[in-house]
Order: sequence, then C-alpha cells, then structure tokens
Amino acid sequence: LQIDKVFPIDFRRKIHYSMSISSKTLDHVKAANLLFDNKLYRDSVSRAYYAVFTAAWDYVGDSSTGGWNNRSIRKAFSTRMHADGIERAQSKQMNNYFGYLLEGRHTADYSRTVFLPDEAKDFLTTAREFIEFVERRIS
Repeated sequence: LQIDKVFPIDFRRKIHYSMSISSKTLDHVKAANLLFDNKLYRDSVSRAYYAVFTAAWDYVGDSSTGGWNNRSIRKAFSTRMHADGIERAQSKQMNNYFGYLLEGRHTADYSRTVFLPDEAKDFLTTAREFIEFVERRIS
C-alpha cells in the first residue's frame, strides 16, 4: 500500500500551506504518514486519532476550562457544528468518524491487536476526510 493513496500528496501540500489548520495537527498528520510508511500500523492509527483531535480543537478553539479531553472536545465539536448549521447527516457522520478513530486509538494503545495495512489505511482515510471537513469550515 502506498500512503499517498491515503493522504495523497496534494492533500499533504494543501494542509501544509493552510493557515487555518494548526502546526500541531500537521505534525500528527505527518507522524501518521511516517508511521504508516514504516509499517507501524498500530502507532499510525493512534496518531491519526490525535490529528483528528487537534483538528477538532482547531475548529472549536481553546477550552475555557484550560484544556480538552476526549469527551469534552467531542461535545464541543458537536455543539459547534450545530451552531454553524451543519446538516444533521453530515454532523452525525463527523461524530461517527470521531468515535471510530477514538475506538481505533484505544485498540491501538491498550490492546495487543495487530492492525493490518488495509485496516490502518481505513483509519487514515477517515482521518483525512474529517480533517478536510474541518479545513473547509475554518478556511
């Protein structure tokens, strides 16, 4: 598998030059790609989740309580999509993506499950779609 089929070169370039996606999100995307390229699929899945987490943070802004956790960022993300008038179906899809990636991270970090290349690719593709959604909203 070629990672460019997951995070295509033009997508990498698009994110790299974006002024609205944070450098922290970009670092997580880069790490997820490097880990995948080096067949470290479990770690790639985990890093893809953090790319999504920080993209959501880019979308909702800083927390008034000093930081985000998994539950609070997902709630703030949903609230912000509702406030921005995002269609219910798309909002639900993005929330499902967020949950899917969190579940993948938990599996990657806290179990001995082995991720196959196609499974890791699916997580990276989902992360890419989530980040593209966020980028379209904050550009």
